[in-house]
Amino acid sequence: MSAKQYALYRNQGSNGNTKDWAVTHGPDAEIWWGTTGARLQGKLVGGDSYDREAKKKKEGYWFVGKVWIDEDGMIINRPSPDASQLEAQTSPTTAEKPRLTWRIRTKLNKEAVQIVTNDELGKLRDEWADAYDEPFALENIKAAGLVEVDNIHGIAILQLLGLKLRLDATLAMEMEITLDGQREVTARLKAESELLALIGFEYESVREVGEFLGLLPKPIAFAVDVGVPSYDY
Repeated sequence: MSAKQYALYRNQGSNGNTKDWAVTHGPDAEIWWGTTGARLQGKLVGGDSYDREAKKKKEGYWFVGKVWIDEDGMIINRPSPDASQLEAQTSPTTAEKPRLTWRIRTKLNKEAVQIVTNDELGKLRDEWADAYDEPFALENIKAAGLVEVDNIHGIAILQLLGLKLRLDATLAMEMEITLDGQREVTARLKAESELLALIGFEYESVREVGEFLGLLPKPIAFAVDVGVPSYDY
């Protein structure tokens, strides 16, 4: 197998070490797997590559980006182009896709962090199921991760902000989310017009969901007594 480009996913174990898993699709689909930084093992998987990729996402692997892997199982810099690639290299390149990264900051150990995170995520998932017919889009969350904005359902990003709000409220931990590693994303939806535009939403279209997740304040209902006074004559 010659060097090819793959979608790379990563997962962090309870011991803090990370594992890599990479896939390319098509009739000759391949996967590679192993410890981050070490030589990976690879094999041809054929037509079930998409199912394997979906399974890894459910297991908590997050998308790292596109990488090149050579036939020896090593992640390498992009190989020098041959004549057939030169034309493609001279064509205009597309802008990098916007990415969200998150990290849970806390003094708790990794096991405690995962317990609290899973507990809050489970509560949010249950409340969502009671309120909406649409499936809960946010998958399992690790202590740190990265995702390309257009590779995840927009609702899942709103749910991620809702989870941030809940974790921040525990006082024992704080979930830090950044856009392209530069700007911190808040749980105040009114201040996140840029993020809403990236995920294809307008403010009014997500008002109900935003209020449900706590990202927008709910309107205050005032009770007004308009009864007619009675008089004794």
